[in-house]
Amino acid sequence: MRTVVCVPWRGSEPHRDRAWRTVRTWWDQFDYEMFSAAGPDGPMNRSAARNQAAAAAGEWDVAVFADADTIGQPELIPAAVEAAQQGVIAYPFTRFEGWTPQQTQAVYQGRPPGRGRGVKHPSPGGILAVDRALFETVGGWDEKFVGWGYEDLAFAVACRTLGGVHREPGTIYHLWHPVAAEKPAAIRYKTANRARRDRYKQVDGDPEAMRKLLVELGMVEWSHQLADF
Repeated sequence: MRTVVCVPWRGSEPHRDRAWRTVRTWWDQFDYEMFSAAGPDGPMNRSAARNQAAAAAGEWDVAVFADADTIGQPELIPAAVEAAQQGVIAYPFTRFEGWTPQQTQAVYQGRPPGRGRGVKHPSPGGILAVDRALFETVGGWDEKFVGWGYEDLAFAVACRTLGGVHREPGTIYHLWHPVAAEKPAAIRYKTANRARRDRYKQVDGDPEAMRKLLVELGMVEWSHQLADF
């Protein structure tokens, strides 16, 4: 079985670059090939970047989609990969913890970070694993989500509706970096992203309606879905 790690990444400011170097080193402990992609020119499109990375990886069985500023508990990554082989979207965490600038700096210096500002509810993104069949069933990541926000929830809803979901009890950790100032165009993207996300949420848990929506949105061809009805 071939497992790959796919990361959306476009070089930017020093804080994000520093986080990415740390994350890349963290992934070296696993026997997985890593692929990163920047997506198309223009506003950052994390869906397109993830799809590009998955395509660049070639023939894979399970893909771990990971953010460039997030790490987890090492022992839970293989467990999520194993769970994903059952045709579900699998997460190696149930808790998201955002580190402060001081904690992040401590990690960069090789010191323990201490306790962070954890979010106890599960996040739809950060680090997740899917097998090839489920990825193709949902049509990959929806590239109509431009800029930042909501594409991970749409992907999660589609995957859990057509496959299922598994979570390993544990925590992932987000390395601090400055949040980019939102420009008017970015705000417009977010509004459009939210509306598109709502289309997915409306059919959450309804496989037939989800298949029809994916066809309507251009994520998959009708011929691909027809056999599932």
